[in-house]
Amino acid sequence: MIEKEKALSVIATTNSMDACENDYENMTQNEITTQRDNQEMVLISLLPKGKSNSVSMARLADLLNVSEREARQLVCNARMNGVVICSGKTGYFLPDSREEVEAFVKQRKKCCMTAFMAIRAARTLLKDWPGQMEAFKESEQQVISSVNLET
Repeated sequence: MIEKEKALSVIATTNSMDACENDYENMTQNEITTQRDNQEMVLISLLPKGKSNSVSMARLADLLNVSEREARQLVCNARMNGVVICSGKTGYFLPDSREEVEAFVKQRKKCCMTAFMAIRAARTLLKDWPGQMEAFKESEQQVISSVNLET
C-alpha cells in the first residue's frame, strides 16, 4: 500500500496530472507533452532497483492508475528517451548492476534477432509474391480441373 500512496502523492504534486483524465481534446500539444513527461517521472519513481525487486506490468499499471497497455507505452516512451528500464520474466526494474544491464541487452538482442528474421522472411515473400501467386493459381486450376463435377 505504501507504493500506491507514493504514486498518488507524486501524481498529486505534478502540475498537469491532477485531472488524470487524459482529456487531450482540450489540451495544447505542450500540455500533452508535459503530462506525458510527468507520467514518465512517476513511472521512474515507482520502478524498484534490482531484478530481485521487479514489479509486474499489472502491478505497475495499477500503481500508475492506467491500463497495462498505457503502462507498456510509458515504459516504451521512457526507454526511447534514454531511460534504461530492464525487464524479465518477473517484471520491470531499474538496473542495480552492470550484470543486470548486460542480461537485459542480451535478452532484447535475442528478441530483435527473432523479429528481424521474421521481417526478412516476409520481405522474401513480398519479393517473390507474383511468382507465388501464379504458381498458386496454376495448382488451383489443376485441382479444379481434376475434380469431376458431373457425378
